Parts: sequence; structure tokens; C-alpha cells
Amino acid sequence: MPQQALERAVAEQRFSGRRLFEVLHLLLRDDARIGGLYREVEQLLGAQASHALMGLVRATFLIELVNEAVTSTKFEVRWTPRLANDPRGASYTECEDALARLLEEGRAATDGSDERRVLTAFAEVPILPYEVPVDYNERKLDRIHVADNVQWIWRDPEVEQTVLLRRALRDRQIIDAETANVLTAIVKIRVKTYLTDRAQTGTTQTNREKRWEAHPASVQFSLRRDCIKVEHELIEQIAYFDGFPGHVREALLARDVIQARGDVSRCPITLDVHSYAAFAHEVLNPQHGRAAFQVGHLNPLKGPGAGVGYGHTKKNIAWISADGNRIQGHLSMEETRELLRRIATNYEELGEVGDQAAHGRLSH
Repeated sequence: MPQQALERAVAEQRFSGRRLFEVLHLLLRDDARIGGLYREVEQLLGAQASHALMGLVRATFLIELVNEAVTSTKFEVRWTPRLANDPRGASYTECEDALARLLEEGRAATDGSDERRVLTAFAEVPILPYEVPVDYNERKLDRIHVADNVQWIWRDPEVEQTVLLRRALRDRQIIDAETANVLTAIVKIRVKTYLTDRAQTGTTQTNREKRWEAHPASVQFSLRRDCIKVEHELIEQIAYFDGFPGHVREALLARDVIQARGDVSRCPITLDVHSYAAFAHEVLNPQHGRAAFQVGHLNPLKGPGAGVGYGHTKKNIAWISADGNRIQGHLSMEETRELLRRIATNYEELGEVGDQAAHGRLSH
């Protein structure tokens, strides 16, 4: 039975998605409820079938939870007792319902269709294991993992643009000598874009979970499509770093995978121009505990309903310099800029008097 195969797989000391799929694939093809639909989609997708179907199994039946010590993650089935009173939990039948819905809608990915083009691109240039363009409709705080809340996101223009950008960045005819720099940067982006920060206190502790698999009440939660758009935003900002090869940027613009911007990328805190040469040197020669370029949120992460400009979204993300990161701390952009204005005003008004006061040389 598929359910038992899934439970055995997550109970193994070392989880293997490929080994699980080899067994589960045969069971699902013969499943009394969804076998016919499964075989139809398998035949329809042809060369993309294995990647897509394994991704659907991962997205519907499994979740990668932090372990009880919140030190690493471990695959679990959605009906694990750990999720008995958790909005992310679902019965085997509910997971199968979600798979059936996605398979039904997956029949739109006919040969030559826009849906097939996006699905093919995800298969060719995945940034995460088992990655397929599937997401929740909305961030629900009660029952998030149910059939009517899962959807394909292959018709979202920004999602498509991002995956096509990935493909362009692997085309040596476009990026030639910059291959190592760009691909290494993408690895750095992957962690900050798709995985949660290490939050080991509070009621919703997490540590490098997929953001859409974090507890939906956690400030670390983000829908998959928002994460994908964050990826695009960060790469596009790099394309406008000072000194980024102009011919590469023009090629990306010609392919319509980035948008034209009017100015070079700057640190949003210090307003210093980002140097591509310095960035490339850092990504190829990383030093533990030191980073001149950091990915940061312009405003601190807030819980559900915080509004525009908050959360893990493309409008709230940027490359920030080390100086900018130290200055901002946990402040919002508005609070940081107010602090900088106050400091600048104090220096302008006090001049030498302020310098003497700082060294305790003024009499009262």
C-alpha cells in the first residue's frame, strides 16, 4: 500500500526520495482510486514525468520538519503524530485528495503549452530537490494542507520569468567568464530565499525548514511563489551592481528575464553603491563569520496580516552591506532612516561641540 511505503521511507535512518519513488511509483500506478489519472499524466508528460511526479509526491504526502532539538530537519509524513494538532497535518486520504487535484489539473501541461514550458524549465534547472511549481492558495492558520488549498503556479508570469532566468544564467553563451561567480551566488541566494532562519525560541521554533512548510503562524513562513519572486529580485539586483558585465545584462534584458532599472544597486541603509568586483571576490573566497554582502529584510519579519512592505517578499528584500546591517540591527527601514537623520542633524548642529561632548570635555 502507498501509505505503508511512505511510512517506511521516513522511518529509515537516511531518507532517499528516489528510492521511495521507485517503489511508490508502481503502487500509485495501480492504485484503485487515482491509478488511471496517474498513468494518464505520466504518459502525457513523457520525459518530464519522473521529475514532476516525484515532486508531486514530495509536495502532497511529505514534510521536512525540524527535529525536536531544533538542530536539523527530518522528513515526515503529513499524518505523523507530531502534527496531530498542527495546521500542517493531514490524513493520508487528504494528501491523496491533494495529489488527485494536482494530477487532474496537470493534464493542462500538454506538449507545446505554456504549462509544459514552465514544468520543463523547473525540471532542467531546479534549485531545490524535488522542486515543482506547486504552492498553497493562501496562508491558512487552521488547515493549510488540504486539497482545495493546493495549486499549480505555472501560470504566474513572475514565477515563469524566474525559472527562465535560472536557465539563462546557466547558458555559457550568455554569462561565459562569469559562470562561477553567478552560480556560486545562486547557491548563497538559495539558503536565504527558501529556507527559514534559525529561530530556536518562541512557540514556532524553526531551523532551515522550507518557508512554506514552517508553521503558518511563524514570522518565517512564506508562500513558495513569494520565495521564487525573492530569488528573482536578488538576482536582478546583482545584475545592476556597479561593474556587472554590461553585455551579460543586455543579454538578460533581451531575453526578458530581468527588468530595466534606472540606477545601480545600492545598500538601502548606507546608500553605498554595491561593487560587483567585491561581490564576486567574496562569493568565490568566503570567510566564515564575515560577509560584506548580506541578504536582509528592509523591515523586520512580522506575523500574518502585517501588510505590504513586511514579510518574506520581494518588496521587503535586498542586498545589504555589512555596515548597513550593523546600523539597521532589528530596526525597520523607517526607524533606521530616522536614526540616521537624527545623527546627521546632531553632527551638523553641534560640530566641534559634539566631538568635545563625546570625549567628556564639556563643562556643565
